[in-house]
Amino acid sequence: MTANRVIEYFGLSKLNLVTENVLPLFELFGRFPFPEDQVEHHLAELKKKTAIEEKNKKLRQQKKPEEPVPQLDNIEEITRKKPDGETIKEWVTIKNPQFKHLNFCMNDIDEGVKDKLEQMFENTTDDFGVTLSSNKKISEEVIEKLHKKITAIH
Repeated sequence: MTANRVIEYFGLSKLNLVTENVLPLFELFGRFPFPEDQVEHHLAELKKKTAIEEKNKKLRQQKKPEEPVPQLDNIEEITRKKPDGETIKEWVTIKNPQFKHLNFCMNDIDEGVKDKLEQMFENTTDDFGVTLSSNKKISEEVIEKLHKKITAIH
């Protein structure tokens, strides 16, 4: 996922996946804290990337070889509330923003995914979704709680 920036959907149904197989996937999507001391350097690198992309457009029109474009995650400054109610600004990186849906239907995933899923949904965009139907080890109660959490967040 770090090298492929075009995949939008993963259909991972009927693969006999268990919770341990899918938990690492939840860390590949959404917003994650970005170190404040690296923001200036990263913004400069993003600017260089944009310049290369613009240069490549001209080279493409002239049918000349293009320069390689570095892969960089975008960063943005967000405002969020801490649990104590204090509002803070922080920088985040956005991993795989093009990704829209994970389908885990008909596997052997259990309720151990609940906390990681909730955490992932807090970091993803409104158009991100997960399908968990027919995982018999996840109770309807947990599915309902996850649905309520997602609805509240997005």
